[in-house]
Amino acid sequence: MIRFTYLAVDIGAILFPFIFSFHPKLKFYKTWFAFFPAMIIAASIFIVADIQFTRIGVWGFNPDYLTGIYFFNLPIEEYLFFFCIPYACIFTYHCFKILLQQSPDENTARLISKIASVVLFIIGIFYFNHLYTSSTFIALAIYLFITAQFNFTFSLGKFFLAYLILLIPFFICNGILTGTGLESPVVWYNNNQNLGIRFLTIPIEDFFYGLLLILLNATIYERILRSKKLL
Repeated sequence: MIRFTYLAVDIGAILFPFIFSFHPKLKFYKTWFAFFPAMIIAASIFIVADIQFTRIGVWGFNPDYLTGIYFFNLPIEEYLFFFCIPYACIFTYHCFKILLQQSPDENTARLISKIASVVLFIIGIFYFNHLYTSSTFIALAIYLFITAQFNFTFSLGKFFLAYLILLIPFFICNGILTGTGLESPVVWYNNNQNLGIRFLTIPIEDFFYGLLLILLNATIYERILRSKKLL
C-alpha cells in the first residue's frame, strides 16, 4: 500500500472540494467551464518546467511511494498534482468570493504585493545560482507585480485571504510529500538548488511555488469567467 502514498495525497486533496462543488449555495461545478481551461494552461507551464527540473536533478521522486506509471520521466501522481491541488484551491477561492461579505482593502493588498514583488525579485537575483529559488522567486515577482499593477478586476485581497486558509491543508499535503511522518520523502530536493531553509520538512520555496501556481490558475479562471459574462 505504500506505493499509493502520493496518489492518496492527490485524492485526499480533491475529495471534499469535489463533493461540495455541488452544494446548492456554492455551485462550483457551474464554473468548471472556466476552471478546466485555466488549470490546463497553468499545468502545462508548470509540467514543462517540472520535467526539466526533474531531468537535471533539482528534485526527484521516491519510487517506493509511486504506482510506477511515468510519462516523460514524471510519475502520473505529479501530473494529477497539478489538477487536484488547483481544484481544491480554486474551489476554496470560489467559496471566499461567495461567503466573504466584506472585501479586504484592495489598495493595501496591491501595495503589499508590489513591495513583495520587489523583495522576491532581489532575492531571486541574489541567489541566481540556486535554480529552484531563483526561478520561483523571479517568476512569482514578475507575475504578482503584473497582477497588482494591471489586473484591477482581480481581487488580490480575497485571493490572499483564501491562500492563508489554504496554508493549513498545504502543510498537511506538502508535509507528507516532503517526508513528515514517513521514513523518507516522497519528493526529494537537491539543497544545492534551494536556500536550504525548511519549515518542518517543507522547503521555503514550496510556499512561493504554490502561491504562483494558484495565482496563475485564479487569474486565468477569473478572466474566463468575466469573458463569459460579457458575451
